[in-house]
Amino acid sequence: MAEPTANAELGDPAYGSDTKAVTYEADEAITAGDVVAIASGLAFQADDTTNTNDFGIAGEDATDGDNLTVYIEGPVVANVDTGVSAGAALDLSGTDGQLAAGSGDYQALSDEGAVAGLSAGYGLADNAAVVNF
Repeated sequence: MAEPTANAELGDPAYGSDTKAVTYEADEAITAGDVVAIASGLAFQADDTTNTNDFGIAGEDATDGDNLTVYIEGPVVANVDTGVSAGAALDLSGTDGQLAAGSGDYQALSDEGAVAGLSAGYGLADNAAVVNF
């Protein structure tokens, strides 16, 4: 489990948290931090039109056929749309694997690409935010 250190990466659990994870087989290329949907026991990038049965956040990069860690509970660094603000409710976006402001079950715990509210020394890249679900 990743501890809160400088340069947190997509797919890392945040705040030294106690997350819950399961393993699924990827059915396509998936990037760490992407929201994934599960269909027929396989993981896909979730989106707001096709793979809408979002399930969790990918813990690492995977290609078709790889085993993939999927975080299903707890704060994790996720792929988010530009401009997401701490406290915002998040839902699936039109971009595969990405969350955007909406009315879903995810909540942004940090601003996109910013360190406000994070532990000292924690940094995030653009299109990354700590989300809780």
